[in-house]
Amino acid sequence: MENEQSNSLLGNLGKQGRELFNLLTELDTFEISAFDAPEIDAPVIDALDDALAQFTNSEETSSEEISSEETNFEETILEGTSLAEKPQSTKSLGRGLAQRNLLKRIHSDILQALPASPIHVNDPQEAEQDDSVTIMCTHSALREVQVLHDHLLHWLSQDTTRTPSDILVMCPAIENYAPFVDAVFHRVGTKNQYTNGTTRLPCSIADRSPMDTEPLIAAFMALLELPDSRFGVADIMDYLQLDSVQKRFNVTQADIDQMMVWLEQAHIHWGLNAQHKASVSEGVTKENTYSWWWGIRRLLMGMLASDSEMIVDGSLTIPDVEGQSALILGKLVQVIDLLGRFANELTTPRSPKAWAHDLLQLRDACFVSTKDQEQSWDLIAKVAADLYARCNEADYEHELSLCQIRELLLSRFSSPDAGNHFMTGQVTVCSMLPMRSIPFKKVCILGLNDSEFPRKATPLGLDLMAGPKRRTGDRSRRLEDRYLFLEAIISTRESLYLSYQGNDVKNNSERQPSLVLAEFLDMLATGYQLDTSHFVKHAPLHPFSEAAFTGQLPSYETGWLRLADALQKTNASQTQATKSSQSQAEAQQLDSVQSASLETKANAQTGDRHSANENSKSADETRLSTMQVARAFKDPLEYFSLQRLGVNLSQSFTLLDNSEPFETNALVRYQVLGAIFSVPSGQQESSHHELSSEQVVEFASLRGDIPNNPVAKEELQMWKDGALALTQAMGPHDAAAKNVSFVGKHITFTASAFEAADSLVLRSAGKINDIRALSYFMSQLVFCADSETSSHHGYPLDIYYCDWEKGETKLMKRRFASFDAATAENILLFIEQLYMAILTAPTPLYRSLYSDLVPGKRNSDSKAIVGEIKPEHYDDIMATLQQSSSTAFAYRFEEQGSYDKSSDYNSSDDTKDSETAPNVVSEKAQQIVERSSDLFNSIEAERVLKNWLQSSGQFSADMANNPYLKWLFPDGISWQSFPHVEGFILFSMVANCAAEEQL
Repeated sequence: MENEQSNSLLGNLGKQGRELFNLLTELDTFEISAFDAPEIDAPVIDALDDALAQFTNSEETSSEEISSEETNFEETILEGTSLAEKPQSTKSLGRGLAQRNLLKRIHSDILQALPASPIHVNDPQEAEQDDSVTIMCTHSALREVQVLHDHLLHWLSQDTTRTPSDILVMCPAIENYAPFVDAVFHRVGTKNQYTNGTTRLPCSIADRSPMDTEPLIAAFMALLELPDSRFGVADIMDYLQLDSVQKRFNVTQADIDQMMVWLEQAHIHWGLNAQHKASVSEGVTKENTYSWWWGIRRLLMGMLASDSEMIVDGSLTIPDVEGQSALILGKLVQVIDLLGRFANELTTPRSPKAWAHDLLQLRDACFVSTKDQEQSWDLIAKVAADLYARCNEADYEHELSLCQIRELLLSRFSSPDAGNHFMTGQVTVCSMLPMRSIPFKKVCILGLNDSEFPRKATPLGLDLMAGPKRRTGDRSRRLEDRYLFLEAIISTRESLYLSYQGNDVKNNSERQPSLVLAEFLDMLATGYQLDTSHFVKHAPLHPFSEAAFTGQLPSYETGWLRLADALQKTNASQTQATKSSQSQAEAQQLDSVQSASLETKANAQTGDRHSANENSKSADETRLSTMQVARAFKDPLEYFSLQRLGVNLSQSFTLLDNSEPFETNALVRYQVLGAIFSVPSGQQESSHHELSSEQVVEFASLRGDIPNNPVAKEELQMWKDGALALTQAMGPHDAAAKNVSFVGKHITFTASAFEAADSLVLRSAGKINDIRALSYFMSQLVFCADSETSSHHGYPLDIYYCDWEKGETKLMKRRFASFDAATAENILLFIEQLYMAILTAPTPLYRSLYSDLVPGKRNSDSKAIVGEIKPEHYDDIMATLQQSSSTAFAYRFEEQGSYDKSSDYNSSDDTKDSETAPNVVSEKAQQIVERSSDLFNSIEAERVLKNWLQSSGQFSADMANNPYLKWLFPDGISWQSFPHVEGFILFSMVANCAAEEQL
């Protein structure tokens, strides 16, 4: 067989087949003809030969005439014979017979080894109805399966003789698609989850091993690993998630959730006890800390002791188990005790007969058969019986170890049954394996993605065939996959369906198809000269998209249809409401302008006392600490969703770790220092509700927050020394903190600090990040605006904290300068308006968005602007923002109805004077506001916004995965989406009003 093939599919995909036949022809064999070309009756052949001679001799015959004559001869053949192929002398006319169906044309060219030639389309409408080849482009594996299900339903509805058994679905990696197939199709043997009338095609998934398909068998094999197991807390809880296990121990999902909360509080990580930890891991200290019985003992003592933490017999109690919850704890104790007993018993070698009995005993003790797992239940019994039967047949009566039993069972459970679940009367879903070239009416191939198919093989180091000198006949994974793709095309009788992920699911960027699919498309475009857009279909990203229910291949999912219909109606109603509100606004604009002046004069004469009293009453009812207000700027969209809508999109689930902590972290340090700072100075003995600093540290150690190792002990001593030094650096101050407040138009700011000789002082348990700095800035403003107490007027606010770098403790102090009362009030009202913007509407005013702009990088435009926003210009900047027309902040609030012009950024006394004398704003403040506005039109600002939207990581803002940003702003944000200039000026004020020094 020649290596050079004129047919592109045979040439590119059939190399492995050619090599096989070439090797076979070299053998001394004789040929038995198993396939003969179909014969056509002699009169038909004579007629075709005469016609072919006429076309050859006629040089003036046009292409249209030839095409018309070909059609007539096709009809003649169809009337005289049912065969669609022709003898060698009529190959050119044979192409005309297959021209109406692309798949048949491809089959004909492969059979006759002919190159692809242009197809002349006589009837465009008939060509558009040709669905013999479909190429689907989707965004994800799930959408591939969903679109395939709708396509198969449409294909079955076109012909009543078609059945699900006529369909074969192939995947390069069946394990990657099996969960999605279970979710979309109805796999035989599983419970149908859709009872609302939704049609689900029945299917069977082949080529999967019991270890991969049956959770019961996987859990049973995991139990055989108990003697070598570390008893990780996450592994044990995963075992309890199995339905048969929950039924065995009478445990519900609510019980498991409660158990996970207790386990996290008890700091249980691994090991039954100290002895078990030492046996499974070398070099482990013989301590019960972080083991199962250490944590369970604390829970049991907490159930019997008082409702607060206390030390009993050297252990710290956990007072969270009470009442009926004790039953849940008892179930957990039962599970751990049973697993611990089997971990000891399985280590003993025993005879094959004893193993067969004990394996069934292990199954019955740890599981209960359910309706969905009856097959797995019986399979375990069958394998145990076969083990004893084979050993008995071989007269093998020696003892077998657990390791040998595991290897025998693993080899049995890891081998898929080649004939199981294949061609069982439903849609067959299987892997792409050799010897699968069985004719099906419909053949579908999923996962034809670049770098995923043809699949790559990682050869072993001893594999000589994987060397550079490949010989004819050596196996190659890539050549095998290419040949499998060719076999799939040949096996298709009526329709071929090819699917790949052509767009990224996150940003919709284009992705390339597999190389074999690209070659197939190139053959259609250049060989047959067809428009590939007719065959390539693009599926929408979401199943509830309106485009999924229109067009030639509509979706059959009724649930998604209801959602798509609701979204369409919502969009239509919003559009209608927008048009209606615009028309009403235009109609009322004239009346509003005429009545505005009269209303303003009336309010000025009466002083608007009633409105002021209502605002004051509302502000008094809404009391927020400065830290609460500052946290709104950490994630404004989350704050709006929680406070305004009551929607929580955060993933609030308990994560359990199998590894015990060996080092401390910043969170533990913050909690310990915060507890130490909360103890009154000089307190040595604990009272009923308060603890001394030594007891705080002891409780943290017994709780498991601080690891019991030399490094952690040194760090703990360093924390205590730092806390003591920090307290001494603060100097003498009042024992009780002073509490002050400022009543705004909508909220009341509250703050507290200790009064020292010439300053206000506070201690911080952690570093002063941007949010804490904003909180301390507002605290200083509240103290400066306080008119009831004059003793601390003019005092700066000093924040003392420790900075740990490279094992050294640095005492740091950040001083926030004092302001006059009027400036402090204006800034607080300014912050209040920004806070109300966050509270009343989705406003992405994130502090992290300004991290690269404030204070700014060296030689950047933003750093120069930030440096000019100094405290002496704050008052003028407030006035400039009030009068500036470059920002839409005020107008935005007017549309929402929550903006009060009388409270712009001036106190009520200043407002009265503004009616008679215009505000005088310094030229410097105007330049600062103008330059700040121009900054956000620069390339630097766009780069900052783009990088921020794509940021993801542990030490940066994870905006790429922020659910609130994706929900409220699915198309992204721009600087014009929120008061960006106001936010920039506020955070610049915070950065410039404080000075930091090392003590």
